[in-house]
This record gives sequence, C-alpha cells and structure tokens, in this order.
Amino acid sequence: AAFMTHALQYLLKSKIGNEFEQTLAVSGLPGGLYSFGAHTVLSENLKGKSGYMSRVRSYAGIFNSKQNRKLVFCIIINNSMAPSSKLKSAIEQFLISQYQIH
Repeated sequence: AAFMTHALQYLLKSKIGNEFEQTLAVSGLPGGLYSFGAHTVLSENLKGKSGYMSRVRSYAGIFNSKQNRKLVFCIIINNSMAPSSKLKSAIEQFLISQYQIH
C-alpha cells in the first residue's frame, strides 16, 4: 500500500498528473465509486479506483481534507472474513476521519 501511495503522489505531480486525475472515478457520481462515501464529505470530493475479489477489498485515490489539503491514500484489506459491505463502511469511516483531522 505504501508503494501505491507513493506512486500515486509521483504520478499526480508529474506532467500528466491532471490528465491522470481525470481518469479516476468520482465518489457519489455515476461510475465505479457511485455509492462509495455517498451523502458524506467524500461525495464528489474523492477520486480513485476500487478493486475487490473474494475476501479482498481495496481503494486508492485522492481527496481534499477539511483544511483543503490533498490527501493520497491506498487501503488494501486482504483475507478478510467480514462482509464486503462492512469493509466498505469501515474504509469510508476511516477516510472521513482523515478528512476531519487533516
């Protein structure tokens, strides 16, 4: 996850950063993150990609904090027995907490 976060930071600061950012799904809008963070501070604020398969859930992307700092993140949960809806909710709550404190 640390490598992915550093890679995203590097890419977003590169000369193609703006173009790359435009390829990311936006939470709360039609697309891959439509329901992620819906009706929260993440809605239409978070841009990223999601991935999942059996017992794995991952999200990577960027969003602006309450203090308007651009935060880059990558969260990968592997080998989880929890329902995917619970994992998604826990990740949303974690990112909302980061929105508040940064």
